[in-house]
This record gives sequence, structure tokens and C-alpha cells, in this order.
Amino acid sequence: MAAPCQYERYRQEEQARIEASGQEVSKNVIFVKQTISNACGTIALIHSVCNNADRIPLGATPPRAIGRAG
Repeated sequence: MAAPCQYERYRQEEQARIEASGQEVSKNVIFVKQTISNACGTIALIHSVCNNADRIPLGATPPRAIGRAG
């Protein structure tokens, strides 16, 4: 199982880089926290649609409203 070890090393390196040099996240990025189990694919789909609303013709209601609701 080399993959989990490689990911952990990458995660630690990335965390150190961010702590050392900071990170700027666009205010246009929408993040929806997954609060229920077994919904990874659904949350990924929501993120994809919300963060690409300008590229996906969905009709009159902009999906960016999802991130601002509630």
C-alpha cells in the first residue's frame, strides 16, 4: 500500500509550503461541506457545477445561489 504513504508525504509537504508562504483562495470558489456519510460523489458534483456555473448553461437560476443558501 504505497499510495497512502505517498499521499501523507505530499499532504505534509503541501501543508508546510502553505504555512511558509501562505495561500490565496479566490472569493469566487464555492465550497460545500459534506456533513453526511457516503455522499462524496454528490458533493463533488455540486462543487463542479457551482464552480463552473459560467461554463454550464443551466437556465435562469444560477447555481452559485446554492453556495449562498442557508
